[in-house]
Amino acid sequence: MSTNEIHASVLLVGNNLSWCLSPWFFHLEHQEYPLAQFEWIIVDMNPSEETRKMFLSLSKGSPLIVRYIQHSDGSMIKAWDLGFREARGKWVLCSQPEVLPSNNWVQRHVQLQYAYDGQACIGGALLLHPRISSKSITPWLLPEDEPPPLEQITQVTPLHFSLYNMSIPRELILRGGTFNKSFYFTEFAEVELVRRLSRAGCKLHIDNQALCWLWKGSSYIDMCRYHYRRGYSMGCYLRLFPNDYQVVVNYKLYLSYTTRIINALLIPYYHRFCLKLPEDAKLLQRMYRRSFRYWRYRGFTDAIAKQEPQIDIILS
Repeated sequence: MSTNEIHASVLLVGNNLSWCLSPWFFHLEHQEYPLAQFEWIIVDMNPSEETRKMFLSLSKGSPLIVRYIQHSDGSMIKAWDLGFREARGKWVLCSQPEVLPSNNWVQRHVQLQYAYDGQACIGGALLLHPRISSKSITPWLLPEDEPPPLEQITQVTPLHFSLYNMSIPRELILRGGTFNKSFYFTEFAEVELVRRLSRAGCKLHIDNQALCWLWKGSSYIDMCRYHYRRGYSMGCYLRLFPNDYQVVVNYKLYLSYTTRIINALLIPYYHRFCLKLPEDAKLLQRMYRRSFRYWRYRGFTDAIAKQEPQIDIILS
């Protein structure tokens, strides 16, 4: 195999990514894997001139192979599909702007893919960065969303995979289809993709050395919208696999009639109060959790009822 052949494609997709380009450049340039043997593909939705100038400045003279693609379609699903098609590596390493890779991240994913004859879905570990504030609001504020310790996983399932840190064979993605078009949002769509790849013969493996760090907190309103999108995708998933009750159990998607009535009365007040709190803080953790679970359930029920996403009802 040629030493200049691209083995892996790191794929990052998001909206106006200027805020994360610099740290990602730094962490990828310092990978232990040879820079000539992997590429970084950035698919930027709603890009700004600032982002383009920053990319040109950072990439000038860099040994890292980087391709910057502007995508203004508006659909995150289509943006990821574009990235999958543009990838030249044997394997696509997926991540998100909110995380940063450890220095052996690419190398570990490639090593494991070779160990599984290149036909595996590899999920990496996700940890909070030591420098992130303990008060930061993250997707893991809900206990059921926090990645489980590997020693507690007795059987790896698609539910253990996250778009924040995973690698998949490019050939199988293009042959069997990328994200299912039943999904409006990418949140939880990777679970269906991994399930489909597993049925096509991919082995499933979770590894704690292929590590990424969650380095940035989110605002309360952004997390409400995140959980609505995730809940909506869970509804789309269950419409495809109605007997997968584990999703309902794991993510507390069954609410009693009494709980639904209480939420209808309390959540509007909780929501207005939380909006007045400092953004990157979890001063009232139980209140935040109840609000996030409400919006996840709301997205879930909208999808099950086959309604269009109502994410605009989450007012700031």
